[in-house]
Amino acid sequence: MKGDAIQEFAVHQEDDLVAGRKLAIIGAGSVVVGAVGVIVAALLVYRDTGALRPSAAGLRGPLPAPTAISRVEQTPIWQTRAGLDTKAAQQAELNHLKWLDREAGIAQIPIDDAIDIVVQVSR
Repeated sequence: MKGDAIQEFAVHQEDDLVAGRKLAIIGAGSVVVGAVGVIVAALLVYRDTGALRPSAAGLRGPLPAPTAISRVEQTPIWQTRAGLDTKAAQQAELNHLKWLDREAGIAQIPIDDAIDIVVQVSR
């Protein structure tokens, strides 16, 4: 009787079978759908940004923004050399001697010299 109870509760597992063909079809379909989605997205981006390119002859949309708005540099970070060049030009202008109004006797002198003069006069 003990032997019959063991046989009655014996567990049998079926063989594990993977439908390889179905998986391959689903995988290939997913790749195709993904590729089509990327191509469609790229075409939409290309179409929508066409007017922003400087070489756009048709000018379907607004003109690109100028690189400087109200004397503030609006260029990407990789073009920061323009800011350094502007700063160097401003420093050269501050350290340059010239007449602003010769008849009135107004001259421009280097900023460091002007500071020294103001300090000496205020003593």
